Amino acid sequence: MDGKTALITGATSGIGSVILEHLASAGYSVIVFGRDQRKMENLERQLSKKYSECHLTCIECVATSLVVSR
Repeated sequence: MDGKTALITGATSGIGSVILEHLASAGYSVIVFGRDQRKMENLERQLSKKYSECHLTCIECVATSLVVSR
């Protein structure tokens, strides 16, 4: 899919990794937010070998609390 971009949280395991694999195989550019930088780097290496046309951007993001302002 030319020009398609997706954002996924929790893509290093579970359903997030399944969704990432599907989007990568379809040629999407994918932005991944995750807590473990090492897991995301491994994921990036694996996918770049398997799907050379997929552009993957990994961003470490730890959200330990939710702050609500009124």
